[in-house]
Amino acid sequence: MIHFIHKMQLSVQFCKLSNLLRLHTNVQFLKHSPIFKLQGDAKNSYKGIGGAVRVSEDEYVLDSFGEYMRHSNSPSCIVVGRRVIANTELHPGDELTYDSNQLPISTYKAFKKYSNV
Repeated sequence: MIHFIHKMQLSVQFCKLSNLLRLHTNVQFLKHSPIFKLQGDAKNSYKGIGGAVRVSEDEYVLDSFGEYMRHSNSPSCIVVGRRVIANTELHPGDELTYDSNQLPISTYKAFKKYSNV
Protein backbone atom coordinates (compact mmCIF):
# COMPACT_ATOMS: atom_id res chain seq x y z
CA MET A 1 0.00 0.00 0.00
CA ILE A 2 1.27 3.45 -0.87
CA HIS A 3 1.20 6.08 1.84
CA PHE A 4 1.48 9.70 0.85
CA ILE A 5 2.91 12.48 2.97
CA HIS A 6 0.83 15.14 4.57
CA LYS A 7 0.82 18.13 2.23
CA MET A 8 2.13 20.37 5.04
CA GLN A 9 5.52 18.96 4.06
CA LEU A 10 5.21 20.97 0.83
CA SER A 11 5.10 24.73 0.43
CA VAL A 12 4.33 27.22 -2.31
CA GLN A 13 6.97 29.95 -2.49
CA PHE A 14 7.36 33.08 -4.59
CA CYS A 15 10.28 33.06 -7.05
CA LYS A 16 11.66 36.59 -7.60
CA LEU A 17 13.45 35.60 -10.84
CA SER A 18 10.35 34.27 -12.60
CA ASN A 19 7.78 36.31 -10.66
CA LEU A 20 5.79 33.08 -10.19
CA LEU A 21 4.72 30.87 -7.32
CA ARG A 22 6.50 27.50 -7.28
CA LEU A 23 6.17 24.26 -5.30
CA HIS A 24 8.97 23.26 -2.90
CA THR A 25 9.55 20.45 -0.43
CA ASN A 26 10.08 21.10 3.27
CA VAL A 27 11.49 17.62 3.92
CA GLN A 28 13.90 15.16 2.33
CA PHE A 29 12.66 12.52 -0.14
CA LEU A 30 14.69 9.64 -1.49
CA LYS A 31 14.69 8.97 -5.23
CA HIS A 32 11.55 7.02 -6.28
CA SER A 33 9.68 8.04 -3.09
CA PRO A 34 6.01 9.00 -3.45
CA ILE A 35 5.50 12.68 -2.65
CA PHE A 36 1.79 13.29 -3.05
CA LYS A 37 -1.25 12.24 -5.03
CA LEU A 38 -2.91 14.71 -7.40
CA GLN A 39 -6.48 15.45 -6.33
CA GLY A 40 -9.20 17.10 -8.34
CA ASP A 41 -11.43 16.42 -11.30
CA ALA A 42 -9.95 14.99 -14.48
CA LYS A 43 -10.42 16.99 -17.67
CA ASN A 44 -10.00 15.79 -21.24
CA SER A 45 -8.54 19.06 -22.41
CA TYR A 46 -5.88 21.41 -21.14
CA LYS A 47 -7.64 24.45 -22.60
CA GLY A 48 -8.95 26.84 -19.99
CA ILE A 49 -7.31 25.11 -17.02
CA GLY A 50 -3.84 26.60 -16.75
CA GLY A 51 -1.56 24.78 -14.33
CA ALA A 52 -3.17 21.39 -14.93
CA VAL A 53 -0.90 18.35 -14.68
CA ARG A 54 -1.08 15.74 -17.44
CA VAL A 55 -1.89 12.34 -15.89
CA SER A 56 -2.51 10.31 -19.06
CA GLU A 57 -2.43 10.73 -22.81
CA ASP A 58 -5.72 12.64 -22.82
CA GLU A 59 -6.39 13.53 -19.18
CA TYR A 60 -5.36 16.52 -17.04
CA VAL A 61 -5.87 17.25 -13.33
CA LEU A 62 -5.89 20.65 -11.65
CA ASP A 63 -4.54 20.07 -8.15
CA SER A 64 -4.04 22.65 -5.38
CA PHE A 65 -0.30 21.85 -5.28
CA GLY A 66 0.23 20.41 -8.76
CA GLU A 67 -0.72 23.71 -10.36
CA TYR A 68 2.50 25.19 -8.90
CA MET A 69 4.76 22.50 -10.37
CA ARG A 70 6.69 23.93 -13.30
CA HIS A 71 8.19 22.31 -16.37
CA SER A 72 11.85 21.29 -16.40
CA ASN A 73 14.01 19.44 -18.91
CA SER A 74 15.71 17.80 -15.92
CA PRO A 75 12.70 17.32 -13.61
CA SER A 76 12.90 16.52 -9.93
CA CYS A 77 9.64 14.50 -10.15
CA ILE A 78 7.72 12.24 -12.48
CA VAL A 79 3.99 11.72 -12.72
CA VAL A 80 2.75 8.12 -12.45
CA GLY A 81 -1.00 8.11 -12.92
CA ARG A 82 -2.02 10.66 -10.28
CA ARG A 83 1.05 10.05 -8.12
CA VAL A 84 3.96 12.47 -8.02
CA ILE A 85 7.20 10.52 -7.46
CA ALA A 86 10.69 11.87 -6.67
CA ASN A 87 12.89 11.49 -9.75
CA THR A 88 15.98 12.52 -7.79
CA GLU A 89 16.88 12.76 -4.13
CA LEU A 90 15.15 15.90 -2.84
CA HIS A 91 16.23 18.10 0.05
CA PRO A 92 14.30 20.76 1.98
CA GLY A 93 13.90 23.83 -0.23
CA ASP A 94 14.19 21.93 -3.53
CA GLU A 95 11.65 22.84 -6.17
CA LEU A 96 9.27 20.13 -7.43
CA THR A 97 9.27 20.13 -11.23
CA TYR A 98 8.17 17.71 -13.95
CA ASP A 99 8.62 17.35 -17.70
CA SER A 100 5.32 18.56 -19.13
CA ASN A 101 6.34 17.35 -22.60
CA GLN A 102 6.75 13.73 -21.50
CA LEU A 103 3.72 11.50 -21.24
CA PRO A 104 3.13 10.22 -17.72
CA ILE A 105 4.36 6.72 -17.09
CA SER A 106 1.66 4.07 -17.30
CA THR A 107 0.74 2.30 -14.11
CA TYR A 108 2.06 -1.02 -15.48
CA LYS A 109 5.45 0.43 -16.44
CA ALA A 110 5.64 2.26 -13.13
CA PHE A 111 4.89 -0.92 -11.19
CA LYS A 112 7.81 -2.66 -12.86
CA LYS A 113 10.19 0.29 -12.53
CA TYR A 114 9.12 1.50 -9.07
CA SER A 115 7.98 -1.76 -7.50
CA ASN A 116 9.40 -0.60 -4.16
CA VAL A 117 7.00 2.39 -4.11
